[in-house]
Amino acid sequence: MLQITCPWCGPREEIEFRNGGEGVAIPAQATDAEWARVLYYRSNPAGAYAERWVHVHGCRQWFHVVRDTLTHEITHTSPLDVPPPGTPPVGQPSTGQPSTGQPSTLQPTSLQPSTGATPLGSPPAAL
Repeated sequence: MLQITCPWCGPREEIEFRNGGEGVAIPAQATDAEWARVLYYRSNPAGAYAERWVHVHGCRQWFHVVRDTLTHEITHTSPLDVPPPGTPPVGQPSTGQPSTGQPSTLQPTSLQPSTGATPLGSPPAAL
């Protein structure tokens, strides 16, 4: 079981907390592409990972946690107004690598059915 240090309550067991996902900077004024990146794209690093946690069974405050995804060791906790080390700038993807300042070239994948799939509205093939 993890021991998480709440910035307000001190060290507590993991069962008192809930994970709120990746701790990315949320832009105040954002384009649709920036909001899509904040809401739907997540990095998946092997190593240090900035997350947001909430102390559900305590002070009910949200805070930052930096946790190693391989060992689950927690190396940093801080209130939300103190950004964790390594957090990307507002509107930049959290890739685990230094930002080049260039816009991402990721494109949405095609949602076409794979070979052998029946398109919606089509009757199934006879057996």
